[in-house]
Amino acid sequence: MVVQIKNVFLGILLACVVGHAQKEQRANDLLTSLIQYYKDFDDITVHFTYQEKLKNSVSINSEITGSLTMKDSLFIVTIPGLEMRSDGIHVYTITPEIQEVYRSPISESEQIPFHLLNLLSYLQSHFETQSDITEHRLNRKINYIKLTPLDTLDSIESILLGMDPITNELLTLVIESTDNIKTSMFFNHYVYNQGLSSDFFAFNPNKFSDYTIIE
Repeated sequence: MVVQIKNVFLGILLACVVGHAQKEQRANDLLTSLIQYYKDFDDITVHFTYQEKLKNSVSINSEITGSLTMKDSLFIVTIPGLEMRSDGIHVYTITPEIQEVYRSPISESEQIPFHLLNLLSYLQSHFETQSDITEHRLNRKINYIKLTPLDTLDSIESILLGMDPITNELLTLVIESTDNIKTSMFFNHYVYNQGLSSDFFAFNPNKFSDYTIIE
């Protein structure tokens, strides 16, 4: 009897381990398909809403809306009162209210948060895909991928990506921080392949002749 109970227990344990591994593989496959989806477009524009609040709170501390346009390694991020653009060499942070432009050499750390494809690729290489969750909201199916950092980070506890299983579009990105802050980005209204040239992303100093440019 003891042997039978032991065998049953081991069978259940093995099934749980295999099931967990399969979910991890499926989550990683979903992230791979998400990255490949965005690679298939020449240029992408998406509008987003950014929210920040305390964990387990319904009250929103701050909220802003903006847009992101990408082509290869180039990008433009626009939010009220601020624009950031990369021409592939520098990142320009433009603040019309104080008429200043801050120019800095581009680096991976500067580029990652403002380029969707680079961000997803970074998450795949630096985070572990722990699980995938399916949710039905307002008659819409959403697949969620939970990610945890491979190395201990002071600020990030976990990240949750929500994607449309039919279109493969990224819908939400939620960051759980170790300081009890929950940051969410909601992506909507994608526009693809507008035929944008690289010149579209270039910084034209003639348009900012009255601005102070800070290195």
